[in-house]
Amino acid sequence: MITLLVLAGLIGWALERNHRRQRWPSTRGIGHNAVPDRDLERAVADVRAADQFMNSW
Repeated sequence: MITLLVLAGLIGWALERNHRRQRWPSTRGIGHNAVPDRDLERAVADVRAADQFMNSW
């Protein structure tokens, strides 16, 4: 039981230490960067390809 408490304490300490090391406040507009969402682009391309395939019949 003591080992479990020590382990929980060490994990809590490590998480707090990591949190303090992060840049704060975080960058403005963190969800709005210039990196394109490739998953979204791939999904749109798949839908367009399927639409073209269905319309070619």
